[in-house]
Amino acid sequence: MMGWFVVDSGWSLVVRISHGNDWHVSHRMHAYQILARRWENHFYVTGLLWGVNWLWLFPLAWIAVYNERWGVPLIAIAYLPLCIACWYLKAGESVNNEPGEPV
Repeated sequence: MMGWFVVDSGWSLVVRISHGNDWHVSHRMHAYQILARRWENHFYVTGLLWGVNWLWLFPLAWIAVYNERWGVPLIAIAYLPLCIACWYLKAGESVNNEPGEPV
């Protein structure tokens, strides 16, 4: 159920390290933050993540509880669309045209 947080933070961390950025410096390059800036509203992003959690991740978690041997494939199925969203939003990549953004 913490899939969005795990994927968004993990993806951003890996991208920042692979691009040579300091991984411990504060930044605004997570997918959540990118969407909040794009939509100019945290409410809509929170609603989207609520929907992702309850309509996508929760049913897969429920299946995993009763079918333990399917755990790893279900995690892959659950996380793949989240990884695609992070890739599409370019989470972790520097945005040089924003004021105050670390380079």
